[in-house]
Parts: sequence; C-alpha cells; structure tokens
Amino acid sequence: MDRIRLEPESTSAIRRVTNIVEVTVKTVQASEWRPVTGRLQQRDVQLTAQFEQVFKGRFEEHPSAVVALEIIQSAPRGARVFAVPGAWSGHELTPGARFVIFGIPLESPVRVELAATAVPDLLRAQRAGSPELSISATLAASASELEDWGYLFAQYLEARLPETFFRQFSDFETFLKTIEAPQLSAVARRIMLAAAYTKLMLFDPAPPLFINRLLATTARVLDAPYGVDLREGVLETYLPNLLGITGGLERKSAHDILAPLPAEREVIERFVTHANDAAVLAWMKS
Repeated sequence: MDRIRLEPESTSAIRRVTNIVEVTVKTVQASEWRPVTGRLQQRDVQLTAQFEQVFKGRFEEHPSAVVALEIIQSAPRGARVFAVPGAWSGHELTPGARFVIFGIPLESPVRVELAATAVPDLLRAQRAGSPELSISATLAASASELEDWGYLFAQYLEARLPETFFRQFSDFETFLKTIEAPQLSAVARRIMLAAAYTKLMLFDPAPPLFINRLLATTARVLDAPYGVDLREGVLETYLPNLLGITGGLERKSAHDILAPLPAEREVIERFVTHANDAAVLAWMKS
C-alpha cells in the first residue's frame, strides 16, 4: 500500500499524481538542437535510467530495473529566458544525475525534479502515512528539519490545511507556530503563510478566532528579520483582502476579529501601529 495518499484534485503534486519514482541516469544520447520557432528549439534525447526507489504507485518494471526512455527537451533560442514545454526540459542530463519523476509515462510525466531536493520532501510526506497523521503530528514528525523543508513539502502542507477548518484550531495554531519558527526555510515560510491567507479567504467567512491567530502570526513574522521580504505582499494584498478592506470579501469587524484572544490583540495592534499601514490602522479604529 502507498504511504502517500492519492488525491487527484489536490493542489499538491505529491498527493495529486498516481506515480512517483526516483531514477539515476545511466547513459545519454542527444541529437543536435533544432529550431522549432523563432524563439524555441528542441532536441531528441535517448537515455537509460535505473530505478532507485518508488515513492508512490506501481510500475511494471522491477524496482531496480534499467529502463530506456525517449524524450524531447525544449529550450529558448537566444538570451531571453521563458517557460518551455516538457517536464524534462531545463534539466542537465548526464550519467549519474538523479531525478524524481512525477506521473507516467516516464517519457512525458507531469514534472521532473532533482532528487537532491525532492527526495527529502517526499520522505517527509511519507512520514504522515496513508491514512495520514494529523497536521500537528505531521509537522512534529519533521520538526527537526525545518531549515531544509522545500516547496514540495510546503505545498503538501498547504493542500492539507483545510483539514483544520474549523474544528481543529489546535492543528491550525500548530501550523502557524511552525511559520513563526526562525529556523524554517524561507521558501516553506512564504508558501505556508500565503496558504493560511488564501485558504481562509476561500472558506470565508472564517471564524474570528482563526483570523485573530493568523494576524498575530503575521505580526510576529513580519516584525522579524526573516519576514522582511514578505511584508509587501502581505500588507498590500493578503491582509486587506482577508479583512475585506479591499477585494470582494465581506468587510470584517475589527472588534469581532480582535476580541477572541486578548493577548494576541496587543501583538497585532502594536505591529500595525509600528508598520504605519493606513488602511489597516483605519480598519482597527472603525
């Protein structure tokens, strides 16, 4: 049985795809690049790859089999960089290189990631099991590795966040406390903080208790040195949209939002005053 849940509609690649396998490139034969359009070029690549470990799904090949793949790589023509088609595009294919392939067929999967960054995140998702541990238990199982969390695991957690809505406040709070941890990687913090806002907006109206706690986390993170790069996006977009100051959500009452956790209210008010955000300051006084 797979140790990672299959959920085809998930926003997480780890949960969404049916098959995930790590491979090592053994041999590579590539054609010359040929122009396709004025901006795009492609080449044909024949490679052999050995299975290292299967993280999800079933494959006809033996777990240690060597398979032959015929793929097409695309690349920009000229100096301008832009997204190109094909999951294998953009990767340097050399003997000994390790990749994680998401989806089948292996020649044209959903995505291909470097094993060095993808494998640790997959192992973290595996620790949650299937059926999965709670959000709190999942976070605790990998808490000693916060500085190494990558975007794949952060997106996995993002996809699971609605499990906490709206009867599992302790799990939601654990998620937020993890965002506040100084040692958390920058990429995971950015994804997880944005997820807290976007998911609450998706499930609007969220209980004031949940919004209050998110505002307190926002205050602590944006007031810290590791949160400086997040300030603009949160203060100009996420925060006013969630509160209904801008955007299409119903405007929230400052009294209702700030009332549930008096200690957190002090943290929030102090930060907003210090940040001198006119729109949020006006909301707090309304």
